[in-house]
Amino acid sequence: MDEIGETELIDALKNGTVVGRTKRGVKRGVHAALLRKCCRELKDQVDPRGMRLGEVVVLGCLDLAGLTVPFPLRFDICEFDSAPVVEGATLAGLSLTGCQDLPGLLGNGLHLRGDLDLSRSRVTGAYWTSASTSRSAAIWLCEAEIGGSLLCVDAALDGQGYRSIQADRIHVGGAILSRSKIGSGR
Repeated sequence: MDEIGETELIDALKNGTVVGRTKRGVKRGVHAALLRKCCRELKDQVDPRGMRLGEVVVLGCLDLAGLTVPFPLRFDICEFDSAPVVEGATLAGLSLTGCQDLPGLLGNGLHLRGDLDLSRSRVTGAYWTSASTSRSAAIWLCEAEIGGSLLCVDAALDGQGYRSIQADRIHVGGAILSRSKIGSGR
């Protein structure tokens, strides 16, 4: 698999361009550790349009827990090796759209200034977190604060026999738009 290098990613972040899409339609890989490094160390150099990845495979666990990222993160038609971790992070916006095999989202205590968009994605997983010792879910958003909207339009959410979404004490400042297929839960 062709991988996106640090120089290419940094140039795209500075210019606000989409990284990953190729004319051949072949997905390229990017290491999660490189994405974290860019969110942590280059945040003052990123174009206001933010990090925009299209048709990439995120290699490794994208762990942005506790980080403050002042620009939006957009993943369109991407694949992930494991569930992204954004617990306790402060983000401008998070978009995971058209991701057909998103293995979950761990976002307890997440603070978003803008929208959380999971539209057209298929989220499947069953994770335990410290927010509950007796429940498992594909998406965890307990005590999350979303300043914009929570969008799950044409999404499929499957907790694999457990809950699809666990979102105790969530606060959403905008609309909640859900036209989703939600799997059965306990």
